[in-house]
Amino acid sequence: MARRRLASANRVLGILLVLFVLFHLWFKRTDLNPIQSDRSELVGSPSFYPDHSGATSTPPLTVTDPLTDAQSPEFRIVELGAAPSTDLRAIHHALKQGDLTKVEHQLRNLFPQLPTTKKARQFAAALWNNLGVQLGRSAGIAASVRAFKQGALLDPTNPTILLNLTEAYWESHDKALTATFLRSVIRVAPHDPFPRIVLADLLIEQGRMKEARQQLDATRRNGPISPTLVTYFEHIAAKLHRLASSSPSDTLSFPRSTPALVPPLSLASQPPAPLPASSRSSKETPHKPVPPISRERFTIGFQGKPDQDVAMRVRAILNYAHEEITTKLGAVPSAPIQVVIHTEATFPVQARSPAEADALYDHGAAFLHLPIKGAMEDLAVLSRVLRHQLVHALLQSTMGIHMERVPTWLVEGLAVHLAEDPWPALEETNRQPLSSISLSSLEQSWNGIPADSLGPAYGKSARTVEGLLSRYGTNGVRRILDLIQAGRSFDEARKEMETSSPDRFRQTEDHSLSSFSDQQTE
Repeated sequence: MARRRLASANRVLGILLVLFVLFHLWFKRTDLNPIQSDRSELVGSPSFYPDHSGATSTPPLTVTDPLTDAQSPEFRIVELGAAPSTDLRAIHHALKQGDLTKVEHQLRNLFPQLPTTKKARQFAAALWNNLGVQLGRSAGIAASVRAFKQGALLDPTNPTILLNLTEAYWESHDKALTATFLRSVIRVAPHDPFPRIVLADLLIEQGRMKEARQQLDATRRNGPISPTLVTYFEHIAAKLHRLASSSPSDTLSFPRSTPALVPPLSLASQPPAPLPASSRSSKETPHKPVPPISRERFTIGFQGKPDQDVAMRVRAILNYAHEEITTKLGAVPSAPIQVVIHTEATFPVQARSPAEADALYDHGAAFLHLPIKGAMEDLAVLSRVLRHQLVHALLQSTMGIHMERVPTWLVEGLAVHLAEDPWPALEETNRQPLSSISLSSLEQSWNGIPADSLGPAYGKSARTVEGLLSRYGTNGVRRILDLIQAGRSFDEARKEMETSSPDRFRQTEDHSLSSFSDQQTE
């Protein structure tokens, strides 16, 4: 009897288990895209996004991520000034527009040999470096290595390029990552901890414990180590302590792989193949430091049929703009920025005013919207529209609840300035005097401004921001934003800038904001 009751209970439990598994599988099928279910109502709303396709219903949002930023290394760009030639200026524009294949082809054809002038060499090296940053995100480490090597050959004293090349070598376990190469990087960037930690790791593998200890000690003396490198540093320090304490000698014998001495920065041959996985012990392989926050910058979604080629191009433009703009603004959001590509909507190919970019930005959800039909016909316009929206998103994400303290004219003026390429409508407006427009009328929301007054409003804002940048510099404007974020009003932040470092600024009789914009007209 007991056995029959036990068998019956087992059957009941078996049936319940099967039902639980079936229910769990069904539930997962209905929740495959949480982003879609949570945010589909936010995007495509007629209240902020003009439906160029004429469709009355909002299609579902599909999220795609062909290569997340979290999977790619954190390379750094070189900030570019004025191009020394028309050819280099054209290549820089192509890079901002995300046409990476074209940029690489043009750079190779423009300089089959070393440029003759130092300024041209440095600018071309910076272009190679910035191309390598983009290639690392879209095509992988091997592609970035070849670009960084070209940049290092043209400008072997640029610390950013050498540090990027070091990172790329390390990511790919490249044989060119030798002690000789690392020491050359340390000479150029003596205070950066990364090449010293990598060199210490390499010296430990070679049994040179005393030299490894010297590199780690120098890293400590140079100051605080960034959070992204702390884990790696502690791992190497612990390994040194463990291995050094196991033998009284500074020269130990243990299984290791010594990288071949490949001449660094040699461009005569193909990039060397990565070290095979079997050549390194799992215990001796440097651990990639884990950053404290996600390194993913953008989440790209579609309304309509997904197009991966479009997503890659848009991501390339945004990544380059992100590098440039965050360097100048100091605004680095802690969460990815949402981008929605509308494949059935028509892009304003002839966009002449920043108002057309603002019409595509969702200020409520901080989404960048991009109607894609025809967008690839003029990449300069596409880049300008994306960069304008990105400035809004970066400021909104960074300033948070203090965004309402930032005058609208300052936000719009920065967006116009950092888009870099001029808006045709504003070029026409800049030929006219704007003294009749009051900045105080441009501080709050512009929703009530008539359409025919938007051009002068953007023009006034852009001129005033140019005046602020001329007076305070980029760091000064960043300081003003920091003070606003700390709770000051704009006027209080500006007065604090004047009183804290008065010698830094030009002494003029009229320091009013209106004078800044009026001076741009003279």
